Amino acid sequence: MTLFPLRFGKMLFIGSLLLVLVFYCWVALRCGNIGAWQDDSIYMCTAKSLAEGNGYRHMEMPGNPFETKYPPLYPAILVPVFMLGRDFSDNLRLLFLPGAFAGAALAVIAVAYCRRVFNAGRTMTLVIAGLAVINPMIISFVAVSMSELLYASLAAAALLLADGVSPERTAKKIETKGNPGRVSVIAILCALAVLTRSIGVTLVAAFLLKLAAERRWKELAVASLVVCLFLAPYQLWKAHAVGQNGPLQTYRLSQFNLDYSFWLPHSPAETLNVIKQNVFKTVYCIGCYLFTWSSQWRNPNMLPCMHAAGWSLSALLCIGFIKTARRRWRTIHYYAVTYFLMMLSWPFQPSRFLVPWVPFLLFWIIEGLTVCLEQMRKLLVRVRPLAKAPAVIFCLFIVATGALFAYENGIKFVTGNQSLPFSEEDPLEREEIAQWVNEHTSPSDIIASSDPAFLYLKTGRKGFVLWPINDPYRTLYNKDRSWTTFYDWPAKSEMGFLFQEIRSGIADTYSMGGIRWVIINDHSDMTEFVLSIVAKENPQLFRLMYASPTRRITIYRYLNT
Repeated sequence: MTLFPLRFGKMLFIGSLLLVLVFYCWVALRCGNIGAWQDDSIYMCTAKSLAEGNGYRHMEMPGNPFETKYPPLYPAILVPVFMLGRDFSDNLRLLFLPGAFAGAALAVIAVAYCRRVFNAGRTMTLVIAGLAVINPMIISFVAVSMSELLYASLAAAALLLADGVSPERTAKKIETKGNPGRVSVIAILCALAVLTRSIGVTLVAAFLLKLAAERRWKELAVASLVVCLFLAPYQLWKAHAVGQNGPLQTYRLSQFNLDYSFWLPHSPAETLNVIKQNVFKTVYCIGCYLFTWSSQWRNPNMLPCMHAAGWSLSALLCIGFIKTARRRWRTIHYYAVTYFLMMLSWPFQPSRFLVPWVPFLLFWIIEGLTVCLEQMRKLLVRVRPLAKAPAVIFCLFIVATGALFAYENGIKFVTGNQSLPFSEEDPLEREEIAQWVNEHTSPSDIIASSDPAFLYLKTGRKGFVLWPINDPYRTLYNKDRSWTTFYDWPAKSEMGFLFQEIRSGIADTYSMGGIRWVIINDHSDMTEFVLSIVAKENPQLFRLMYASPTRRITIYRYLNT
């Protein structure tokens, strides 16, 4: 099968891939930053553990427990980088290159899918390609060592192979029937996606559902067998590792990084509340995060504009999705339904979950806009030409409200005139903290911080997370959040719950873990803000030893160990 028509041939595919790859490698090497997310540091610690022959473990935690939360494929890809040199600083820039390669593959494969499967025109293909490549959300993940882009590229490749048959074979209604080799390759890609991110189970489910819906039982059996052969060994190892972790698997400060038990549904009512709030949060992300990282949207005065842009763009997206689904229900439609159902029901901010879908969301939004313009053209066909102008201007404004600030900020970030999106901390300030820790603490001291994995990579000191999210339903999704702010701003009851939880449990929890030092960035999030107040309330437990020049970050000696 050729991925493109002749006029959009292999040379253009290779050239586009190389061009995007060079751009993303430049972004990764110039703007890459460690610690923007907690997860990126954990990936590096587990990769370092694999490279040193210690197994898939949390090197940053006391006791070095096995990593039983995040799948191992992405850390395994980072292993060769650590094998080039054991010193973390020597490999820093190289650690971003896998994400750059995966980002380039995602952009090109997704655009190929839109061109090949959805039959997008040349102009629309170029527009989607340009918007996807310079999209601030994708660029932001190129500049951090995270698994999202690897997962997205594997999923896009599986979808292209599953749906991207040639027009001649489609006309004859011949797809992958009787081709177990092709089905096996797709199943392997789906299994690799699961081994990259757990939400990849939705991709597996979508592919198997499509085969079952078309009554292709032999291919369904082959795909199921291949997926089981790839995933069963990891699941068996994981069950063994959970037992080997012992008390660390259930200790309050380590359990958060070892399993997903905190995030599982508690009751149908709570799950429905999460779905309701996540619908608003997803609209917010589509109208804001998908297009822009501008802080201007955080201004309460901009909320009406944000609602207008978010709901309008979401409506266009749904129209575009329905249009492609009405033509033919494909694997990507099964995948979108299963993926977004899980995303909406999971008690976590949906912004990260949208990363693998950026090129497809852009396509559906533009497709929905063309449908609206076509309907308006039909309605206004008998009206004088000037009457069409307001409708066209209105539709363009819908996209412009989300896009103008968007790419301006994305370009500022790439050119170095804006700090890294997602990051709440100053990298230089974090370097100063790491230097202070090296000079004033013992290598055997255990430290509680917001990112213990990053601190371990920089100083060799082990530690635990500062305070875990033990109940996301009461700290992130309380019912008194407001829809006017897209349920995105914390509620007073959530802070009250955190105060009660931390005040009542911090002494026993920190003493049990042998905590000697506590590092708090009270501007980072609500949990650290509450902890900073609790520390000041309890001088008998917390002795202030250092404050950064901006007083954002403080270091306390914990006295009750």
